[in-house]
Amino acid sequence: MTAEKKINKQIKIIGCGKMASAILDAWLKKSVSPENIYVDDPKPSNWLLEKKKDGLNINTKEDISFDYCFIGVKPQSLDEIKLKLKALSKKKVTFVSMLAGIRINRLESIIGKDESIVRIMPNLPAEIQKGVTAVKE
Repeated sequence: MTAEKKINKQIKIIGCGKMASAILDAWLKKSVSPENIYVDDPKPSNWLLEKKKDGLNINTKEDISFDYCFIGVKPQSLDEIKLKLKALSKKKVTFVSMLAGIRINRLESIIGKDESIVRIMPNLPAEIQKGVTAVKE
């Protein structure tokens, strides 16, 4: 049996509720080292706090460049994270939105039209690594 290759990308997750946690769990099991993931969540779950022992970064203030920023907050909380998104946009990160009902043009009005933004619609089977995710660029 061969070990699976880990993806060497820096990933920021803003808001880590049920869906983002399901995706994160699959990454940690298969393809991403916890040291490469930075979770920004005002109320981290016990599950997230347990993962911190494995090297997952939670609510750190490190100023590093990220390859991807997953937006996992509830749609009604988008206004609360505008400043964080704007700050990250200056560093050429690819934004991946899981925000239900929020179109790319709304994110462009916050982040900027020249930024790379992808909208995904994951489903709950992602929790057991059997999900399908629709992607819109």
